Amino acid sequence: MARPPITFTDTELRGILAAAADADAHAPASMHNAAFLDRFIAGVARATGRLYGQPVYVRLLDTAGIRRRPSAPTWSAAIARARSSPLPSRQLLVASAPAPDVHEGAAPDSLTAFERAPASARPAGDERDDGEMTALKVRAQVAEATLRDAYLKVGQLEAARADALQRVATAEAAARAAERRLQEVIAEREAMAGALSVRIDALAAAEVRLSGLERHLKLQTDQLRVELSAQAHDYKARLDAAEKALQRERSQTEALRRVLGDRGSVVE
Repeated sequence: MARPPITFTDTELRGILAAAADADAHAPASMHNAAFLDRFIAGVARATGRLYGQPVYVRLLDTAGIRRRPSAPTWSAAIARARSSPLPSRQLLVASAPAPDVHEGAAPDSLTAFERAPASARPAGDERDDGEMTALKVRAQVAEATLRDAYLKVGQLEAARADALQRVATAEAAARAAERRLQEVIAEREAMAGALSVRIDALAAAEVRLSGLERHLKLQTDQLRVELSAQAHDYKARLDAAEKALQRERSQTEALRRVLGDRGSVVE
């Protein structure tokens, strides 16, 4: 009977990859591998809720692109520490049966008996083929998760693009409306400017006519002033002549009165 394959959800895979990167960053190769394994195994347990054997962890590290190779005793000690220490934030899903002694290749009861068997008890090539298949499955799951994330991001980008296109269309419509209104305002201003220009031309023509009329009236006024001045001189001369004639008449009348007076005296 074939053992069930070990699979991981997208969330678990992301947690596993993050745990591997975090462990490698916080416990670089220059440090002891024990700290690296403790952090990595704890991170995988928090992501999946399970403990696994060394082969699974090695395949997960290969999938994460980490090439560190701790020794088998280091692996065994790290797995033993993980099994003896409860991990926070998630319950471990391990079998209730007593766990076998941990050694290289050992795995928790959640794995099949085939995977828990020592490498010497397996047929030649089985471990390699099984490791390759598991690694391929994990990589396929990682690729599928990455592809789903990519499709999700593409969908988000398409939604953002559609929203941006909608905003652009709205902005273009607003710009076209503003342009139409601007053209209307320009046409109104041009019409007002044309009417104002006509009125200015009419006022200029009226000004020219008024200027001509003013010159004509000035000429007529000057001519009338000259004529009135001549008439005044004529009237003054005639008045002087009349006064002189009146004075002569008065003188003659006075002389005649004296003559007549003298004659009356003689008659008496």
